[in-house]
Amino acid sequence: MEARSPEVIPEIIKHVDNIFHNSSFSTKAETERADTLEFLSMLGNVNQLIGVLSSIVLFTILLVVGDTMATSDVKKGGRRKS
Repeated sequence: MEARSPEVIPEIIKHVDNIFHNSSFSTKAETERADTLEFLSMLGNVNQLIGVLSSIVLFTILLVVGDTMATSDVKKGGRRKS
């Protein structure tokens, strides 16, 4: 839906929400700017989730490498060369 001027946008939002208020498919009308900001905040959460998962994977790889090195040292007799 397009508004003829920015001043009437709040009225249009209220009107659209009132039309569907009692239906089983109620709406939450908002401006395009508000929708974009909401999407960007959601995208920020996805980036944080990917960062946390990457850190967990890296830590797990380090644990596996450390365990492999310790196991290799034990199999060779457990002595360190000086």
